[in-house]
Amino acid sequence: MNDKGGQYGQLINLINLWQDFEQEKNENKSLDQFAIWLLTKSNTDQAVFSDQLKKIANIPTEAVINILLLRLARSLELQMKPIFFQSPISYTDYRILACVEARNNPRKVEVIHEIMVETTTATAMMKNLIEKDFISEEQDTEDKRSKRISLLPKGQAILNEKRQQVVAMLPKMYPILSLEEKQNFIVLLSRIDRFFSNL
Repeated sequence: MNDKGGQYGQLINLINLWQDFEQEKNENKSLDQFAIWLLTKSNTDQAVFSDQLKKIANIPTEAVINILLLRLARSLELQMKPIFFQSPISYTDYRILACVEARNNPRKVEVIHEIMVETTTATAMMKNLIEKDFISEEQDTEDKRSKRISLLPKGQAILNEKRQQVVAMLPKMYPILSLEEKQNFIVLLSRIDRFFSNL
């Protein structure tokens, strides 16, 4: 009887939490969203990495930001890994193709600058994409020292295929953030990106 009472107590607590969830959420009151909301409200004693950082004496705030951003970037790479596993292109290849499409026949140096990969590595990757007929390389008519990159039909096809898979995965990437929090996050990251781009 006591055990049943304990189970019912947990059930009542869950119902109360659902009521709190309904009051806080005006829309999208699905079980999936409730589970995410519950995780964000959890008072578990289990320490996460960011909690451990706070315990390190005299660690600069900027260092904490750097560490957490690097962890986030690594986490995103791991989430992307299944999409590009046994694929003819890697995630960085995908970024190159997307950059070429968005910029519409950009200079090679523009692509390298945007994807932020070492010049020798990026050049080798683009050479590989050229050999696979995903992109083509032509002399820049305005600057003989530069080359321009174009997306070929085969490259467009694989880009479209992988983009659909990436887009389908996006809602799972930041489920604990509200739309307003995501927009504020973009503003902050854009300010940082703009600062470093102008150095």
